[in-house]
Parts: sequence; C-alpha cells; structure tokens
Amino acid sequence: MNKIIKLLVITLFLLILVGCGSKEYTYEESNGKVTISEYTGSDAYVIVPDAYLGKVVDTIDYNTYAYNINIYHVRLSDGIKVIRDCAFWYCTNLESIYIPKGLEEIKECAFYRCDNLKYVFFEETEANINIEILASNECFKNAKASYNVSIDEYENIIGAKK
Repeated sequence: MNKIIKLLVITLFLLILVGCGSKEYTYEESNGKVTISEYTGSDAYVIVPDAYLGKVVDTIDYNTYAYNINIYHVRLSDGIKVIRDCAFWYCTNLESIYIPKGLEEIKECAFYRCDNLKYVFFEETEANINIEILASNECFKNAKASYNVSIDEYENIIGAKK
C-alpha cells in the first residue's frame, strides 16, 4: 500500500510539472513543423523550448514574447531556424540572448525596442555567423557580440541557477 501511495504521489508531481511547462506556451503545427505562437510566462531567464509533442520547434512567431518586461535573458534552443517579425518586440529589459548553431533568419524588427540588449552570445565562431542576422535588427548594433560560447558558459555569465 505504501508503494502505491508513493507511486501515485510521484505520478501526480510529474503531471503537475509537465502541465506547468506547457501552460506558458501556445504552439501551432503545420506540415510537420512546430511554431511557438504565444508565451504567457514571467521568467527572467527564458529557455525557448526545443520540442513539442516530440516534434522540433523551428520558429518563434510574430509577437510571441512581445511586451514582456519580465524577460532579461533568452536562450534559443538548437532547433530554432527562424525568429519572425516582432517576436521580442518591446522586451525592454532584455539584456542578453544566446543564439545556437543553425539559426538561419531573424526577421527585421524581431528585437525592436529591446533597448537594454547589451550582449549577444553565439555558439558559432564569428566567421560562421550570417551577417544579415545582425544587420536586420537595430538593437544588435549596440550589443556586444561574443562568439564560440557554450550554453554552460552563457549560463555562468548571466548567473543562471540550475
């Protein structure tokens, strides 16, 4: 009986954890690809999810994180290929973003009025970065770019607690 109660408590706890994570995001699926279309969370450090229902998330949609003043740091997941227009529009407290290998496109104004963006960390070396990614957003011009940075190094720099 004790084992059954423990198993039920653990199962309930895991269901709560899984449920909490999914409530912060709205996803759209089309042609086997997944797009994050809305974020309702209030985390200061946002890790963009890499999968939904076992499928890779490859796009951050228009206005997904817009006007969220709680966000200070963003880490993109490996599968993200495109960040659409206005995705982080007016995230005025955003200070840093981590961009992994494989990001192909940041649409114009994706980070519009992220005036406190100070650091852009790239997993890639400078030679491998598509210069159009940086040129497409005005706020990147004021940010310091660091290249060849691992996720662990990034989290150490921003003081993320694991």
